[in-house]
Amino acid sequence: MGDDPWCGWSVHQTASDKPKGNDGHSILAATGEYIAREFSKLQDNQESACIQIPPTFEKGSDPERKLGEESEEAVYDMLKNNKIQGLKILFFNGQRYMGKKDKSTDAEIIREKDFTVFLEFKQQFYIILIEVKCIEEQNKRNRKKATSQLKGHCKVLDITHEIKESEVQKIMLHSAWPRLKREYTCNLCSKEHYVYQRVPDGCPRQNMKNEKEPEYEETGWHVFKETFETQKKFDRWLKHCLTEEKAMDKKSWSKILKIHTQHACGALYEELSKKFLLLGMDQLALRDSPKHELNKPKFVPGIAGTGKTITVCAKIEKLFKQRKIICRRCKDNKKPEASGIYGWLEKLQKSVRGLQHCKTCDQRCE
Repeated sequence: MGDDPWCGWSVHQTASDKPKGNDGHSILAATGEYIAREFSKLQDNQESACIQIPPTFEKGSDPERKLGEESEEAVYDMLKNNKIQGLKILFFNGQRYMGKKDKSTDAEIIREKDFTVFLEFKQQFYIILIEVKCIEEQNKRNRKKATSQLKGHCKVLDITHEIKESEVQKIMLHSAWPRLKREYTCNLCSKEHYVYQRVPDGCPRQNMKNEKEPEYEETGWHVFKETFETQKKFDRWLKHCLTEEKAMDKKSWSKILKIHTQHACGALYEELSKKFLLLGMDQLALRDSPKHELNKPKFVPGIAGTGKTITVCAKIEKLFKQRKIICRRCKDNKKPEASGIYGWLEKLQKSVRGLQHCKTCDQRCE
């Protein structure tokens, strides 16, 4: 990659699980072709430039997830429609990944990031991580969960990908609450208090010995409903985040962008071999092909090792994330062997949250 981290991608490589392909290029270099294909080049003369992955917000059909998806969509739209002149922005929504956040164990965790935002402004580079919650009333459990999730994402970058700790600390962490107001009326003093902040002096709650003062996050960590009321308010908040002390080293910033690109664009992580498999043009075309009648099946010829199974897995993964198929296994049923596509399906099933209860055993299936 050249001096400009937004462009300069030119290498192409089809599906491979080896460090180098037939043309001798590394997997990391091959990722460039997928960035070139999936992203459009950001132009310096644009008033503002934004690329979003996925290109449209993807909603499911589960009514229990409706409020959560609406809250995420509010953040998605604000980022996409920003009007900050000279700002280049690229963000990933709903990206799942695996990694270690503890040096003392080889165990890997499976997590999902609501938003990872890459920005360039006035020739400086920034990253923002955002976790979105949909509640309307302040809730200590949700606050702590969002904070833990954000810090866990940073820990994986530190432990798994060996990003310098000094650079990881510059990543901005924010919990977004599009349905929660910034202030609430105290039931003891009848005055307005700020949500998730220390109770002000003079409030009787300060003298309640049975209530321990929570350890709140730093000022500005939480982004409330008022910020999402208009695009102008959101843009003002976003621009305020881009300070000199939060600007990252371009090399570290670019490395983290490559990591996210591998997770999101044209790359399939094979759980059994613990390797990334990059999809070729033909494979991508099959993965993205429209649905067809089952009595008119598609025939995909190819000798062993050409990537037929990987293409099928990529298609299943896409349909699964769109909630167009549900993979389940009852606990009472015989467990499929953890090999080949059956093992991959089990891994995929465990990596996606929000599975429905099984109608047979009335429990959440593994």
